[in-house]
Amino acid sequence: MAPGPRPKIDPVGFDHWEILPEHGVYHDPVFLTRDGERRYPGYVTDIITDLALDWLDKRDPDKPFALLIQHKAPHQAFEPAERHQHLYEHQDIPVPATLYDDYSNRSRAAAEAEMRMPELQAHDLKAPVPPGLSEREEREWRYQRYIKEYLRVIVGLDENVARVLHYLDITDTSDDTAVAYTSDHGFYLGEHGWFDKRFMYEPSLRIPLIVRYPGVVPAGSSRDELVINVDYAQTLLDLDGVEPHPRMQGRSLLPLLRGHVPEDWRQAMYYRYFEHLDVCHNGPGELRHPDPRPQADPLPRSRFGPAGGQRRETRARVGAVRPGA
Repeated sequence: MAPGPRPKIDPVGFDHWEILPEHGVYHDPVFLTRDGERRYPGYVTDIITDLALDWLDKRDPDKPFALLIQHKAPHQAFEPAERHQHLYEHQDIPVPATLYDDYSNRSRAAAEAEMRMPELQAHDLKAPVPPGLSEREEREWRYQRYIKEYLRVIVGLDENVARVLHYLDITDTSDDTAVAYTSDHGFYLGEHGWFDKRFMYEPSLRIPLIVRYPGVVPAGSSRDELVINVDYAQTLLDLDGVEPHPRMQGRSLLPLLRGHVPEDWRQAMYYRYFEHLDVCHNGPGELRHPDPRPQADPLPRSRFGPAGGQRRETRARVGAVRPGA
């Protein structure tokens, strides 16, 4: 790729950025920068954290900052760091209660989606299926291959989140910095026999949102209010006293973080899966209702829905914001 800016696709509004193209790769990744492509040797989760800490080291300590650390991990197919490749090798991970779901009491869409353990590919399993296994035994074998690789990738992510928190602590930056850990969606880890996401059941709909903000958020506290990811941008702006654009959706989470629940806080949300019958998983588009019972209303059958066939990423996201005075 030729060096220089790409005005139609480059991130805007950032003083500095380095991003992965598409999903990126786990080992020796290429990053896109203002000056073109740059390859770094090593493991992608470590490298992203190295770049973030290097930027923190070089910033003006007298100015507020917003740093978005957006990881590739744990995007499938999972590739752990070399130091974690043999974790959990001699133990079995407990299986979810619904691993053997036969979908007999669920919608047709749930049974037709191609995201069950038998649909895991060779690059997911990284070993041939042992001969002579029963159907149940093979499903369990596939689950163990899948979940262990996932957990190995997560351990690398946990280590690097700890590096960021430790840096803030030893540089005396923690007390006036808000840190949030979140993701763009949940993920099935064998529940209902599935991997991936696609359906609005609890494991896929719910995402982590962990906030450390000394003096504002009491350690160990939790909230039950309904929060959605369009609230994040509003919260970042509110932290630094910036008025949002009138077209923006979502609401600042600062009142909730401070222990106050606005009287008009939302009681429902709208969800729609637009990637109808995607070519990789055959997941149908869904129309969702406030009723908490799982349900899916398949759209008319076609290979692509309104948003086309673009696959979305699964990435862990860590954000550190030091508000202005």
